[in-house]
Amino acid sequence: CQSIIMSQAAYIPVGGEGAKPSPIPIKILLATATLLCAALMYNGLGGGWRHSFSGGQTARMREAAIPLQKRVRKSQYAREADPDAPDEVVVGKAASAEAVPTATSSSAIDAAAKALRAARDGVKLPAATTATLRTATAAAIATASASPPSTASATTNTHSQTAQSASFAEKVDHLAELPAEEGLSCHARDGFDIAGDAAYVWGLAFNVATAAECCAACAAQRRVCGKASSRGQPFWQASRRERTQGRCSGAPGVCNAWVFCPGSDQSGATDRCFSYTIHNHTAGECWLKHEANESHPIAHGPTLPLSMRRAKRQDWPWAVKVDVWPWEVPERVSWQAGILARKGAPVWQGTRNPDWHDKFCKKHGC
Repeated sequence: CQSIIMSQAAYIPVGGEGAKPSPIPIKILLATATLLCAALMYNGLGGGWRHSFSGGQTARMREAAIPLQKRVRKSQYAREADPDAPDEVVVGKAASAEAVPTATSSSAIDAAAKALRAARDGVKLPAATTATLRTATAAAIATASASPPSTASATTNTHSQTAQSASFAEKVDHLAELPAEEGLSCHARDGFDIAGDAAYVWGLAFNVATAAECCAACAAQRRVCGKASSRGQPFWQASRRERTQGRCSGAPGVCNAWVFCPGSDQSGATDRCFSYTIHNHTAGECWLKHEANESHPIAHGPTLPLSMRRAKRQDWPWAVKVDVWPWEVPERVSWQAGILARKGAPVWQGTRNPDWHDKFCKKHGC
């Protein structure tokens, strides 16, 4: 930086040819050199740095902030990027408030399925029908999402969880009503969060009513965006909040994994879903992703390790500010996720832990 300042500290002619040379003010030179040095330091540190005053130690950015950097630092782990990073999300007009009925009868569920079909086909529905979609499907899936029953036998408990998982998957498939000719299933699982290797739609701005709608949106993205010259084409309009219009980004590949936030059963956070990320995740988020290994997806659930939940906040796998999650880390993963694949496909044979999970357990034990 000193050489930069000295090289600039010279008399430079101003005012045109033949004009008497005038010195550039030293303050301008110093300011310019300082900004240049700061930029060099910024890039040299991988895009940014911060100072921690605890013990006078300088702390590098935590991995959670990697998506905010200009340059991602190389990691010793396989995953180097935040799976939450989106390709493209187009925000539409905000929807007006609607009255929400409380009926959860079979007729209401049928109306919900009809609404999902209409959304898939691009048909506009009356406000009352859309409200029924949000309430009836949420209630139906909530019934299937109850905590697993406690039994004295571990074997019986395992069978109960398997049966419950199958029941949840069947309900999601029923409500999503994917086209029969495609032969696809949502392969839904309650209490899991799939990281995947790509995100086509960012859930923070793409909010839907249920896991079934999220799966249907994934199928629509697969159907529309898998065609040539589909960039910019709309494939699904979300039913909640800003009623975001999902559009094809032109990125290679198509959606085969989805993740939905139904809210949690934690007091004070019923409209939230916990995640070891820098983001504030709220009920209704729908993430449309790609998972390269459908039989063993990168996912975590249905619970978080005790050592991870009891760890001090500064030791958490990824930085989560207090104003983002002021509560204790929940034991149960509240997310719902699925692999969009043909019916009977060998999916969910097992899971591979996300790199933040392995990183924490390697350092602190799980």
